[in-house]
Order: sequence, then C-alpha cells, then structure tokens
Amino acid sequence: MFTLMLLPLGVCAQSSSLNAFSPYTLYGLGDLSTPGTASLRSMGGAGVAFNSPFAINYLNPASAGTMRRESFLFNFGLEGQNFYNSSSNSSTSYNTFNIRDVAVQFPIYKNIGFTISMTPFSSIGYNVSKAETDPDIIGNVGDVKYQYEGEGNVSKFQFALGMKVTEKLSLGAQLDYYHGNLDRSYNMSIMPIAGGAYNNTHGLNNEKISKIGGTFGVQYSAIVTQEHYLSIGAVYRMGLNLNSKITETIYTNALVDNTTYRSDLNLPPEFSLGLSYLTQKFTVNADYVRQKWGSSNSNISHKYEDGVVRYKNTNTFKIGGEYVPNRGDIRTFYKKVSYRLGFKYSDYYLQFNNQDIADKAITIGLGLPVRLAGSTNINLGLDLGERGSTKGNQIKEKYFKFSIGMSLFGAAPEDYWFHKPKYD
Repeated sequence: MFTLMLLPLGVCAQSSSLNAFSPYTLYGLGDLSTPGTASLRSMGGAGVAFNSPFAINYLNPASAGTMRRESFLFNFGLEGQNFYNSSSNSSTSYNTFNIRDVAVQFPIYKNIGFTISMTPFSSIGYNVSKAETDPDIIGNVGDVKYQYEGEGNVSKFQFALGMKVTEKLSLGAQLDYYHGNLDRSYNMSIMPIAGGAYNNTHGLNNEKISKIGGTFGVQYSAIVTQEHYLSIGAVYRMGLNLNSKITETIYTNALVDNTTYRSDLNLPPEFSLGLSYLTQKFTVNADYVRQKWGSSNSNISHKYEDGVVRYKNTNTFKIGGEYVPNRGDIRTFYKKVSYRLGFKYSDYYLQFNNQDIADKAITIGLGLPVRLAGSTNINLGLDLGERGSTKGNQIKEKYFKFSIGMSLFGAAPEDYWFHKPKYD
C-alpha cells in the first residue's frame, strides 16, 4: 500500500456525500459507529442487559426472547452529523445526513424471537492536503503538494435468534454479515524548478469487504418484582480475519501499476458486560466493552510523517438513564414522554506515534409517543462529543450527532394486523 502521511495537515471540506469526516479515518476501517437504536444511543449507547417486549435491542441477541407472541416490532432511524476539526494551524467543518439503521423483530414461537437488522459498522471520509516544507526537496525538485481523499463505509447485517429459556434466563445467537467498500486515493503533484523533469503520481486503493461472523449473548433477570427489575447481560462477538480484497492502482504519467492482494486486518473479539435497572419511572443502563484490536493486529502498522500508527486494545464505558413520568397514562401527552441522558468514554482503536486518542460524549434525547394508548414512539437524540486534542500534532475533533428513530410496536388490540377476522 502506498505510504500515507497524516499530521500535521491542512484539512479541507468535501462536496460528496459521506457518513464520516475525519482525518483519523485515513487508516483501518475508519470511524466505528456507536451501535444501538436511537433511544439507547441517547442513554450513552448502553443496553447490553436491557430487554423489553415493546422495543428492539440489537446490542444483545438474547433480548429477542422477551417479546410477546402476538407482536411485531419495526425500527427505522436517520442520523445527521456535524464535524468540527482543528489542528494547531488549521480548521474545517463538515455535515452529513444518512439512513442510520433498519430493523424488524417478530416471534417465531412462544418465548422465541427473531431479529433482522441493518446497521452501520464503520465509515471513512476525509480530504487532506499538505504542501512540502523540506527546503532540500523544494530547492532540488520544486513545489510539491500531496492530496489524500477517502470515502466509503462498512455495513453490518444481523440475523439474531433469542430464546427465553427460563423465567429469568434468556440466550441468543446471531449471524453477522459485514459488507462494504472503502475507497482511498493519493495524489502527488510537482511544479518543478527550471530545468527539472519530475513525474506526478496518482494512486487509487479500493478495499472490498464481505465476511460472516457470529455473536452470542445472555441476559439474566436477577430481581423481578412489580417495583424493581434488575437484569445482567453479556455479549461475545467472535474475532475474524476480514481477508478483504484490495485493488491498488498507481499512475505515473503514462505508466500504470496494478496490484491485487488480501488484507491481513483482523476484526477483534469483543466482550460486553452490562447492567439494567428499571422501576415504574426510571431506567438506568451501564455497559463495559472490551475490544482487542492491538492483540489481534500486533503485526500491522502504518507509517506517517511524524511516526507510526498502530492498533491498540480499547475500553469503552457507557452509562445512561431514562425518566418517564407515567408510562401507563392515556390522557396526558407529557406524562408519557421519555427523557434520556447518558455519557460514554472510549479509547480510539488506533494509536498515533504512541499517543492515545480519547473519545468522550454526552448524550441527550426524548421519546415522544405517537398515540397515548399505544407503545409506538418517535425518538430524538443528540450526541455532543470530542475526540483527540491539538497537542502533540494531533487533530482535535468536536462532533454533534442528531438522530431520529421511529419505533413501531404492533400487537393486539393496538395493531389491526393481529385482529382475527370475524365472519357471519
């Protein structure tokens, strides 16, 4: 792969449609998406132990075992993102708006539910430029400019089966299919000094990802009363070698060099542990997530101007809560509104010249009932986050993510799909 240089660089905005905009996405799989529906992301993204017969939770396949037998759940989401990136000498901003996720969940037998979902897994998006500053190169060659561009995403299709084994224990298994295209390009243009003759270089790198993996989950209800409910959950995602196909083409004037090879990047195993506590009015979720990027990719590194990029093991902490004045109220709108707040902190899975990149965000959100007598909601959420800093030649990113989610609940007598026809 052609060598990429990252920091410090001038960053400029793009005109194409992207799912992310960050110079950190120059490497790896790009910016990893926070999983979960809009309602759970508004609570810091925590929800490994959460289960409800009225909501889809694809953070844990075991949660599908708690759905009602005569019901059908549908979830659809949109997300807008605003990125503000700055270094010690430049800054930029960029906005995106895309479909976030789609999911359906339905029962296939008593205490057995099936979930099909499509969610974003990762995205890349950047347009980075740099002018050569080495006086020796400028004096002997001329003015040299470098341009790096990237765009693409990886989607995750999930097919989950959840089963309620006992009154307190649920188990789940999930088939994961990763699919996507990541396009990166590199351009070096030279304005030679008098009498010089140098070739411009343009490189294209396309990575196609298509891989199947697996996830397993468990949920256990430790406390079940009319006033209190405490659940414990755990999820294990299997690690796998992506073995993605990479096609690289280098153009140097009339010469073309084309190479195809397989990536040795590994998607690491992931372990998640969570707690969920519910009362009549409050819900509190807390998760811890461990991903072994460094252990799985210890032999992979990328060189850039100021050092080396390496993969590292990551830890993520997520906590959030929800308050509903009266879940059963059928007369007053505001008493059924859900008010949500959360916080998340994580390590970025790439390390730049032995410098860790911290990612932290506050999340807030609302759940608005569509009908007072039903369980269908429109969920609004906002993430206010920050990643990196301007110290040590890093890029500091501030981001604002606004999400809209529709959670449709169908069940008799709320939904006419489940009414039995009557004939005279």
